[in-house]
Amino acid sequence: VFPSGHVTVGFACAFGLFAARPRRRLLPWTMLAAAALVALATLYGRYHYTVDVVAGLAVAASAHAAVGWWNGTE
Repeated sequence: VFPSGHVTVGFACAFGLFAARPRRRLLPWTMLAAAALVALATLYGRYHYTVDVVAGLAVAASAHAAVGWWNGTE
């Protein structure tokens, strides 16, 4: 499936935690590391191509930017 849904959700959760917890960064960084590991696992296990993983990251980042723009925080 293009883009990778697992990668998209992982990075979206990490970006959301960065927005929700601006002062306490341990949990968002941990989630970001977990999302990166999911991305690597999908590549290593040959479940997705590299473009699927990059597109999933791009979808999560663009959704985060759009919500920030909508709320006037970015």
